[in-house]
Amino acid sequence: MHLPDDIKSKIDYTTIEVLPETYIDESLSHHQVDALFKVRCNGSDLLLYVLVEQQSRPDYSMPVRSLSYKSDIWASYIETHKHDSDAKLPPIINLHFYTGSTPYDGPLSIADLAKDNADIVNQSLIQPMINIWAGAVTEEQLETHPWASTLEYIMHHRRTSDIRPILRAIAPNVRKFYMVGQTQFVLSLYTYIENVYTFKSPAEEFANIAGEEISERAKEDIMTIAEQMMRRGIEQGALKNSIEIAQRMIAEGSNPAFIMKVTGLSLDQIKELQKKQ
Repeated sequence: MHLPDDIKSKIDYTTIEVLPETYIDESLSHHQVDALFKVRCNGSDLLLYVLVEQQSRPDYSMPVRSLSYKSDIWASYIETHKHDSDAKLPPIINLHFYTGSTPYDGPLSIADLAKDNADIVNQSLIQPMINIWAGAVTEEQLETHPWASTLEYIMHHRRTSDIRPILRAIAPNVRKFYMVGQTQFVLSLYTYIENVYTFKSPAEEFANIAGEEISERAKEDIMTIAEQMMRRGIEQGALKNSIEIAQRMIAEGSNPAFIMKVTGLSLDQIKELQKKQ
């Protein structure tokens, strides 16, 4: 009854299939109901997403929520058809049933929200993302575009086993970052290196090189990050051990209060573990 004429005349209604998934956020489920159908249209899949709103006023955020639902539906479709080389992303038609006392007068599309930005916003939704290959960064770009190129350079060389040439190559830029007060950006770069790089030098040697090539402050920052990461690793290891002990005690029927005393976990944490048993 409500589909556009140019669509409903092309649908093969004998192929209609109800898909079991729901895409409503749990916090909104008390006043929304949804249903997803799949049909064949001109030989390809077409998805019909029905959303029933139990609310009395238009929702200004509806177009954004609708886009979020579509995104989740497409993600699910891709996962389901990932082994099908002929699968293609199907169009989704939204049918929004509104129960207000007067006709719906809120925005119905992203374009409605974008207003005079509609053309460029619509284009941004369908145009390809800008893909940047970190391996293409050049020495010239390190000089002319220090912010982006330094990040790309570090990303590209993340599998290196020797940090020295990498640190020396970016040292001029890191000095610039310190000079303009952007220490947080520098710390983020260091943290990435600590987390991702496979270099063999210990943190102390890494810090010494930073001190030689950049500044004493850089050396101190590196040591601070290394200490924080070591402390975090110890804490995470202790928590994992406590969780494993608690899981065994739950399986054996131990009292939650006793589990709390042995492991140091909170009652809420233990309850969550009990739910997963």
